[in-house]
Amino acid sequence: MNPGMVKTKLIKEGISMTEEQLQEDEKRYPLGRYGEPEDVAKSIVYLLSDASCWVTGHALVIDGGVSLL
Repeated sequence: MNPGMVKTKLIKEGISMTEEQLQEDEKRYPLGRYGEPEDVAKSIVYLLSDASCWVTGHALVIDGGVSLL
């Protein structure tokens, strides 16, 4: 799984960016926001479900479209 920036404690405590820099960076995301933990969790639910029974060896990109830029 390849998530983009997700709003967790790590953003506030583990990254040396100011709040203003984080807000500017978040604007770069085509969906207009960083991910929420629930966004990643829903992807995991999919992978654990029968809906993904034919999915093998794939890197799931969950980044709000930022990798398209």
